[in-house]
Amino acid sequence: MMVGRLSSVFPTARVRHLDKERSDHRPILCDTNGEEDEESKWEWSFKFDPHWVRHGECPKVIEEAWKQDPHADTLTKLLSCRSKFEQWSRTAFPNFRIHRARIRRARKMLELTRRSLVVETQLKQLDKEEEELDHNEELY
Repeated sequence: MMVGRLSSVFPTARVRHLDKERSDHRPILCDTNGEEDEESKWEWSFKFDPHWVRHGECPKVIEEAWKQDPHADTLTKLLSCRSKFEQWSRTAFPNFRIHRARIRRARKMLELTRRSLVVETQLKQLDKEEEELDHNEELY
């Protein structure tokens, strides 16, 4: 949404989030003319991840979305599924790379401190978390 002075200067402006090609960032295109082409009307950037099927909660997510409004048309139900999957996947499938980096930073900090029973216990806990992360990453 365009805000402030920018929207008063370009009242018909539209912003589109483009697909990422060679980066982990999505480029943003700001069209100051605000003309919507036919292709952008039907643009759908959501992609179902086949790994989700292996997760035990996947059928439940679909069922909840589909039954949310029994009288809705198919497109509305599909959009509901999309929304539910986007929400669910954030918690069911954490970003393994970020989680692993957090574990490694914590381990380095602990290794710099004087060894004690508490530190050893925390290091063992981090090892356990990393093993669990490895296991989950292999599954998904």
